[in-house]
Amino acid sequence: MEFHQNHFHYLDFKLDLKVKWNSFTKFSIIDKNLFLELNDNLYCLFFVGEEEVGEENFAWIIHFLEEKIKSK
Repeated sequence: MEFHQNHFHYLDFKLDLKVKWNSFTKFSIIDKNLFLELNDNLYCLFFVGEEEVGEENFAWIIHFLEEKIKSK
């Protein structure tokens, strides 16, 4: 998972996906886990936990997303 100024980038062994920020409907935090929701005729959910990225990086990601994903 990578957080860029213009897009979110997800890469694994099957998928290389770049999504512009305005395509995300919202994000939420549940039990120190961040969930990104994409809904455009297809429901996708991406998540990352504070334990995976560390407390400082997790806080940075949340601040970054607050600027990129506005409430709709």
